[in-house]
Amino acid sequence: MRFALLLSVGLFGSSAAAEPPIRSKILVSLPAGETTVGDATAAFAKAGRPLVLTGEWDANRKLTLGQESPETYLAALHRFARISGGRIAWEERGNVLKLATSTAPTIASLDGEFRTVATEVTARRNLESGRGTVEVTLICHWEPSFCVVRIDGEATLMSATLDVGKTTHSAANTKTATRDSSYSMTLRFPDVPREAKTISLQGSYTVTAAQAMQTVTFDAGKSEAQTTRGPLDGEVSVKFLPLRLLPDRCEGIVELTYPTNSVEFESFESALRFTRNRFALIRPDGKTIAPINDNLREDPTKTTLVYRFPASAVPKDRSGWKAVATTPTRFHEFPVTFDLPGIPLP
Repeated sequence: MRFALLLSVGLFGSSAAAEPPIRSKILVSLPAGETTVGDATAAFAKAGRPLVLTGEWDANRKLTLGQESPETYLAALHRFARISGGRIAWEERGNVLKLATSTAPTIASLDGEFRTVATEVTARRNLESGRGTVEVTLICHWEPSFCVVRIDGEATLMSATLDVGKTTHSAANTKTATRDSSYSMTLRFPDVPREAKTISLQGSYTVTAAQAMQTVTFDAGKSEAQTTRGPLDGEVSVKFLPLRLLPDRCEGIVELTYPTNSVEFESFESALRFTRNRFALIRPDGKTIAPINDNLREDPTKTTLVYRFPASAVPKDRSGWKAVATTPTRFHEFPVTFDLPGIPLP
């Protein structure tokens, strides 16, 4: 158990925000000045990622969204939801975004490309003492094109304030793997008096993420090694060795070399970097040959991924064949801050 601390100037009080290490490529320009719900929604479709409205929306309802300027998709969606009173719903792992009508206010915070929302509060109370334990569930969202592999299991709180004073917070300092475009965490407050009506939270959590997945194509018929660098970050070197035709299998070997200042993973976490890696052979007729299994080998300078194919599926003459490798760009580790005022307590 630890007591709530005063806000850190380093997290919330600095005058200039640092440029986020990853940034969405989808930009939305919401209409300036007075507009309608329908016209604002059309701006998301124009950006190439339509927003689905659910519930009883009036497309002609007037809104004032402020000055028009391109902003990332999530920032535009956060602003549109806040002004319109809608609630953002993430479906199909974040690939489908909906804005639902809502009668309850949404308590959400945006930091760069990450949105933190208070979604649920539960309470248990000791009837003799009148003291209670409160659990607040937060959901963290991000653009599904990002490759987020690790996140703090629980946020670090800079301040936890009740409307009747400060409270304490019981936390566990752990990190956890994630594969989707959202993560749910629960914060526990073991000493909340009966008269408390709201709680306000300010804090942060750390994520490990890559800007995107990069796909590199090689000539599978060549007898020499081929090396390229990723088109986005430029720091991850991808090397494809000539296919090895063995009596019982064919092996495709990919070597990945990361810069010396890359994010560090614990020995038991190292596989997190490669959970989304993919490799396949493409025949001249366009048919994809998927590997039957793979193996991972690491040393201090590079990582080797070995993909195995049935021997009968790969001929000696591979003229026109392609090898396609997909791997994350360089990983970054950085804090995401949030400010969630006035969360109502049961």
